[in-house]
Amino acid sequence: MGELLLVLMVAGCFGDDTIACDFRAESDRCQDRSGTQAASPLAFEATCEAAAGDYLDGPCPRSGIIGGCDIDDGDVIDWYYAPKTLADVEFACEGDGEVVPP
Repeated sequence: MGELLLVLMVAGCFGDDTIACDFRAESDRCQDRSGTQAASPLAFEATCEAAAGDYLDGPCPRSGIIGGCDIDDGDVIDWYYAPKTLADVEFACEGDGEVVPP
């Protein structure tokens, strides 16, 4: 039981919240980051804004998602929105990750 508590405490140090960078104004895409990828939200916010995205303190909006591309074992997922199609998502994900449903 003590080992489980230690694991849970250590996991909490790496951030369990999801943050996002919304590129939908330009490309019908939004990127979620969670786990260790969300451990430095200030750095990610600066990187997101430098890439012409809008930083979100929370996950990407779920309405209108066609599918996603898991590019880091669930810690980084690029979500694609209409008018993109599932074929567009598969093409974008090819060689970079695994297609995931909304």
